[in-house]
Amino acid sequence: LFGLYEFYITKVLWAPPWGDTISLAHVDVVALIVLAFFWHPFLAFILPLAIGEAIGTRSRWVSGRLPSWLTAAGPRRIAIGVGAATVLHGMMTGNPALALISTASAMAAVLFAVWLWRRRRSMTWNLRDLMPNDRQGKAIATVLALQYLVFIPLWNVESIPPLLGHVVVWLLYAGFGLLFHSALAGSVASAPPAVSPAAGWTRRRLIRWAGVLLFLSALGSLGPPDAAAVIIWIGAAIAGIRTLTGTLRRMVRAPDAAREELRDARGDGRAHRS
Repeated sequence: LFGLYEFYITKVLWAPPWGDTISLAHVDVVALIVLAFFWHPFLAFILPLAIGEAIGTRSRWVSGRLPSWLTAAGPRRIAIGVGAATVLHGMMTGNPALALISTASAMAAVLFAVWLWRRRRSMTWNLRDLMPNDRQGKAIATVLALQYLVFIPLWNVESIPPLLGHVVVWLLYAGFGLLFHSALAGSVASAPPAVSPAAGWTRRRLIRWAGVLLFLSALGSLGPPDAAAVIIWIGAAIAGIRTLTGTLRRMVRAPDAAREELRDARGDGRAHRS
């Protein structure tokens, strides 16, 4: 759902700026798999949320629910994925200075936020306490809706496809919306054990990681062979497909007990509030 904005806001999934690969019903299939199944949901949403939770809270809501195939080897596979994405980012800039400025500015913003958060000693929170409430969620949804209203008629309008391309997008939205609703209905609100927020994420380690990513970004900007980009995209496509199929498989096999436990938890919560 997060990645599908690349249809109506940017139109990239209809007409990628790097050229079509495999197009079906006006949709670029490879771009859809890589961007909507992996890049946006994982690299742009889940991973930053997991890192922020690990650095600044006492909970592990996100990292404790990552796919087992991703966490089986510890953080190594995640680190490889982040490194490959950083190399690809550098390749897209095509300029070492621009790559360093772009990566360094993002790093500086993140490290400053971490420093400010820890300086205020706000380490007693868990992630669920920091999530938007209903009112804040409505405000975020309003901003997103305004983005759609502005960008649909004004940005890259020549890439808007015929009706068939829109029907495919509507079906994707409906399908992923149904999956999201089913996942919420079948989830169990059990809290993982609290941990120390600073465990494994010292200042020295953060600075070291920032240096590694700066190096990889500059390396990518020097122009590795196109084969490197193809390998990264293939790896991202495989990860995206595996994540989606794993989600579908877990939903199909989800026992009814999970839903019963969720209902019991909600009932206990209402009784406690009473």
